[in-house]
Amino acid sequence: MKTRWHVLVIVSWLALMLFLATTHPHKLPVYLLVAPFLLIGVALYGTLVSLHEMLPQKLRGSAGPSRRLLWALLSVGTTLLLGLQSIGEFKLLDSLVVVGFVALTYFYITRNRRLEKS
Repeated sequence: MKTRWHVLVIVSWLALMLFLATTHPHKLPVYLLVAPFLLIGVALYGTLVSLHEMLPQKLRGSAGPSRRLLWALLSVGTTLLLGLQSIGEFKLLDSLVVVGFVALTYFYITRNRRLEKS
């Protein structure tokens, strides 16, 4: 399990570096401009999961679905902020909206999971 996440992290970061090194944004079709953001999101998620698994058992606690959801939402939020910055629309209000969206989504999903269990 741990090895799979380490391989995912290494492959996704290498794929991102290779993509960025071999392409030029002005020569790419529009649909390929999204690829670096997807690669960053996958690489960041894998990195967060791998770092969490490297912690000693006392510090990391459970690695349940809510923890994975938190890592996924942090990756999506960071990727959204990078996307906003890349098109020149990154403002303080935008970052607050993204942070609020991530927090509300996490709260909503974890609350509904708890209600379904009971």
